Amino acid sequence: MISKRLLNHLDKRGIAYAVVPHRKVFTAFDLAQTLDADPKHVAKTVLVRADRDLVLVSVPAHSRLDFARMKKVLGAKQVTLASERAMEQLKIKEGTTPPFASFFKIACVLDSGLAKCKTMLCRSGSHTESLDCSVANYIASEEPTIAKVSERAKRAPAKRRAPVKAKRAPAKAKRTTAKRPTKRKAVRRKPAARKRS
Repeated sequence: MISKRLLNHLDKRGIAYAVVPHRKVFTAFDLAQTLDADPKHVAKTVLVRADRDLVLVSVPAHSRLDFARMKKVLGAKQVTLASERAMEQLKIKEGTTPPFASFFKIACVLDSGLAKCKTMLCRSGSHTESLDCSVANYIASEEPTIAKVSERAKRAPAKRRAPVKAKRAPAKAKRTTAKRPTKRKAVRRKPAARKRS
C-alpha cells in the first residue's frame, strides 16, 4: 500500500496523480511490461550519493544511469549508488523508490527524456501500486535539475547455440516370453563296433 503521508504530500504540492494497481514487481522495466506501458514513460528512480549529498535521479525504465554525466551535472567529484543504510534512513524499500525528492527533503534530477513526456508512471513506495502523474506538475513542484543523465541499456545478445544433432536411440531388444535355450553338455559317442564278416 502507498503511504498516506506520501499521498497527502502530493496533494499539498498540487501534483496530479492516479493510483495504478498491478501485480507485484521489483523493477521499473518489469512495471512497464506488466502494464504494457512504453518504457520511455516509466520512471526508474535511483538514490545516489554525490560526494556527501543524497540525490534522487529519475531516468526512463529502459535506460541506465550515466555516472560520468551525473558528475558533470551535479559538479561532484564522485557519484555512487547510495548505501542500504541511507535507504533505510529514508525508509525506502528497494525497487519502490518514489521520485518525489521534496518528500525526503533532498535534491533531485530528472532525465531530459522523461521531462518531454506529458505523464510518467513512477514507483510509490509499494510493490503493488504505482502512480501515474503529470510531468508538468512534477517539474513545477519538485524543481528538478533537468539534464541528459542516462544511456540506453545494452542488452547482451542471446548466444546462439550450435545445432544439436539428434541422436538415434538404440533399438530396444524385443522381449520374448520364450525361455533361453539351455546349454547342452557335449556327449561323446563311442564309434559303433564293426561287424566281422
